[in-house]
Amino acid sequence: MALRFADGFDQYNLSADSGANANAAASDELTRWWTQTYARGALDAFGTSSYATVNPAGRRGGQCIRFEGFIEASPLSRVLPDFSGATGVAGFAFRGVPNINGTGGWGSILQNNEGSLYPGAGGPFANASNFLCSFRYKGYNQLAVGLTSNGRLEVMYSSHVFGADNLTVFQDDPSAVIGTTTNALQFDTWHYIEVKVLTHLSTGTVELRVDGDVWLTLTGVRTCGELAGIDEIVIGKNVANATGNASWLFDDLYVLDTAADTDNDLVTFLGDVAIEWQAPATDGDVNNWTPSSGAQRYAMVDETGPDDDTTYIQSDTAGHVQTFTSGGSPISGATILAAAVMFLARRTEGGPSSTRPVVRIAGTTYELGAAKGNTTSYSYQAGFFNKLPSDHSAITEAAFAALQPGVKKVT
Repeated sequence: MALRFADGFDQYNLSADSGANANAAASDELTRWWTQTYARGALDAFGTSSYATVNPAGRRGGQCIRFEGFIEASPLSRVLPDFSGATGVAGFAFRGVPNINGTGGWGSILQNNEGSLYPGAGGPFANASNFLCSFRYKGYNQLAVGLTSNGRLEVMYSSHVFGADNLTVFQDDPSAVIGTTTNALQFDTWHYIEVKVLTHLSTGTVELRVDGDVWLTLTGVRTCGELAGIDEIVIGKNVANATGNASWLFDDLYVLDTAADTDNDLVTFLGDVAIEWQAPATDGDVNNWTPSSGAQRYAMVDETGPDDDTTYIQSDTAGHVQTFTSGGSPISGATILAAAVMFLARRTEGGPSSTRPVVRIAGTTYELGAAKGNTTSYSYQAGFFNKLPSDHSAITEAAFAALQPGVKKVT
């Protein structure tokens, strides 16, 4: 299987309000990599709504994402342009914590009663119960993992219906429950949840694991709406009743498909993983890009999170490459399952502009993934690999330390 997306949430600036009601500026960091789905104007029972926020309470001393339970928090979605096939695996760390008013536990979760919370009688989340994560296809929910008021997990498929013109969507809700776990999550404790689904109208399959143990297996079931497929992941649809629900924390998320690229070929379930961010340590061997000030390019792009137009590197020449040293593995002694080169970029002039991640190994530069067109707004771009492009061997600590991640201006 191929790694198509991962996020440990450590590369973002902390939100100005790391609890509820973060404003738009505080959430810009997330919207450069994620989409705030139906935020602002999507009102809860109190007439208010909130963006998801970058929070300092990550499970390994870093950052995480918080969906406030007292004020309706917008889910986050991420389109997966490289995703292939109708089978997907998602893994993420999850923890329920007391909300800003101190309400805790699972008992306040609102189930199957959300029609008024999002605009339109048939909005993409109308009448749906809450869910921790959902696979979507062509803008519609397919299969979701929900949370019950006693802490059990339930698997639900979407039962959206098309109108007579086959275009109008009247309902799109992952609330048709096909399985519920016997075990329950412990409140205020980090759990690692993984779900594998084959989307199909009648012969779909689901395997749900928590902390490495299989909690639920389903075969020969419906696992999608009208069309089988996956091209998007959604997390954090936290819906509360009038007393408010506990808040939700997410960390260390990954998504796999069934493709098997030469240098991106992983096992079905990765297990409990840590996803760490490593900023550039020094300039690398290839230095075609120009620093905004001084002579050290890495010093212009080593902030966590980024400072946008305050310090940066730039190039207006197609083919220019810039590489950096990584400074070694951020977790000493850990097995490295995969790596990614990730950067934030925008264009400064009109006309075509595109970039792609690269990695330099032993004097040779390898391109990762497809080139991405740049807009005038900053957005993230990443290329994933779990074997060295040079010889297709595993990424050891020594090999990681020798890698030179970088960026290429394609057009």
